[in-house]
Amino acid sequence: FTNCGIIQADSYYDKNVKTAVEAYNQGMQYMIKQADKYGLFIAFSISPLFPYQYANSRRIACDSWGNIGWSEYSMNAITAGWWTDGLY
Repeated sequence: FTNCGIIQADSYYDKNVKTAVEAYNQGMQYMIKQADKYGLFIAFSISPLFPYQYANSRRIACDSWGNIGWSEYSMNAITAGWWTDGLY
Protein backbone atom coordinates (compact mmCIF):
# COMPACT_ATOMS: atom_id res chain seq x y z
CA PHE A 1 0.00 0.00 0.00
CA THR A 2 2.23 2.73 -1.30
CA ASN A 3 -0.42 5.36 -0.59
CA CYS A 4 0.71 5.31 3.06
CA GLY A 5 4.06 6.73 1.98
CA ILE A 6 2.57 9.92 0.57
CA ILE A 7 0.70 11.15 3.66
CA GLN A 8 1.71 14.64 4.77
CA ALA A 9 3.47 14.76 8.16
CA ASP A 10 5.16 17.28 10.44
CA SER A 11 8.58 15.70 9.84
CA TYR A 12 10.24 12.79 8.06
CA TYR A 13 13.12 10.40 8.70
CA ASP A 14 15.31 12.44 6.35
CA LYS A 15 15.27 15.97 7.80
CA ASN A 16 15.96 17.43 4.32
CA VAL A 17 12.59 16.16 3.13
CA LYS A 18 9.82 18.73 3.66
CA THR A 19 6.77 17.35 1.83
CA ALA A 20 4.92 14.07 1.47
CA VAL A 21 5.69 13.95 -2.27
CA GLU A 22 9.42 14.33 -1.58
CA ALA A 23 9.25 11.53 1.00
CA TYR A 24 7.28 9.32 -1.39
CA ASN A 25 9.74 9.92 -4.23
CA GLN A 26 12.72 9.21 -1.99
CA GLY A 27 11.18 5.99 -0.68
CA MET A 28 10.11 4.81 -4.12
CA GLN A 29 13.53 5.52 -5.63
CA TYR A 30 15.06 3.33 -2.91
CA MET A 31 12.48 0.57 -3.45
CA ILE A 32 12.96 0.56 -7.23
CA LYS A 33 16.74 0.46 -6.83
CA GLN A 34 16.36 -2.65 -4.67
CA ALA A 35 13.80 -4.28 -7.01
CA ASP A 36 15.97 -3.65 -10.07
CA LYS A 37 18.73 -5.77 -8.54
CA TYR A 38 16.46 -8.80 -8.96
CA GLY A 39 14.60 -7.81 -12.12
CA LEU A 40 11.27 -7.57 -10.30
CA PHE A 41 8.11 -6.40 -12.08
CA ILE A 42 6.41 -3.70 -10.01
CA ALA A 43 2.60 -3.57 -10.14
CA PHE A 44 0.85 -0.81 -8.21
CA SER A 45 -2.61 -2.12 -7.51
CA ILE A 46 -3.62 0.34 -4.81
CA SER A 47 -1.49 3.45 -5.00
CA PRO A 48 -1.53 7.11 -5.89
CA LEU A 49 -1.69 7.60 -9.66
CA PHE A 50 0.99 10.29 -9.57
CA PRO A 51 3.96 10.13 -9.41
CA TYR A 52 3.53 7.16 -11.74
CA GLN A 53 7.10 6.50 -12.94
CA TYR A 54 7.93 3.84 -10.35
CA ALA A 55 5.57 1.09 -11.56
CA ASN A 56 5.55 -1.22 -14.53
CA SER A 57 1.75 -1.51 -14.31
CA ARG A 58 -1.25 -0.67 -12.15
CA ARG A 59 -4.89 -1.53 -11.77
CA ILE A 60 -7.42 1.08 -12.81
CA ALA A 61 -10.17 -0.18 -10.49
CA CYS A 62 -11.01 -2.71 -7.82
CA ASP A 63 -12.07 -6.26 -8.65
CA SER A 64 -15.50 -7.04 -9.98
CA TRP A 65 -17.12 -10.39 -9.33
CA GLY A 66 -20.27 -12.28 -8.57
CA ASN A 67 -22.92 -11.35 -11.10
CA ILE A 68 -23.59 -9.56 -14.36
CA GLY A 69 -24.31 -6.32 -12.49
CA TRP A 70 -20.59 -5.90 -11.86
CA SER A 71 -19.89 -5.66 -15.60
CA GLU A 72 -21.15 -2.06 -15.53
CA TYR A 73 -18.59 -1.24 -12.83
CA SER A 74 -15.79 -2.84 -14.86
CA MET A 75 -16.78 -1.10 -18.08
CA ASN A 76 -16.96 2.28 -16.31
CA ALA A 77 -13.44 1.74 -14.97
CA ILE A 78 -12.13 0.96 -18.44
CA THR A 79 -13.96 3.92 -19.97
CA ALA A 80 -12.63 6.37 -17.38
CA GLY A 81 -9.14 4.86 -17.10
CA TRP A 82 -8.18 4.51 -20.78
CA TRP A 83 -5.76 7.44 -20.67
CA THR A 84 -3.53 5.86 -18.01
CA ASP A 85 -2.27 3.41 -20.66
CA GLY A 86 0.08 6.15 -21.84
CA LEU A 87 1.77 6.34 -18.43
CA TYR A 88 3.20 2.82 -18.36
